[in-house]
Amino acid sequence: MPTLCSLLLNYRTLMASIFDLEFQGKNSELYGNSFMERCTSCRVEYFRDFEVESVGLKETSRWCSNGDFVLKLKDTILNWEDALPLKR
Repeated sequence: MPTLCSLLLNYRTLMASIFDLEFQGKNSELYGNSFMERCTSCRVEYFRDFEVESVGLKETSRWCSNGDFVLKLKDTILNWEDALPLKR
């Protein structure tokens, strides 16, 4: 049975997707995307067809496949109490 947290994350992702369709990609994912992982070195983003298992910008069990880096990927979900990062 899904937890309340996963239901809220799925709802937030769904609403972001609907918003994205309506405004043709002009939205922001302020607290992350539960279906995305990112390499912290090369900044490559990996979109998954499953929900990433961690929350809080933690390492996942998968590795960056970019040939220049051998690092674990991190989830992109912020905890609610964390400050929003500055986009570079």
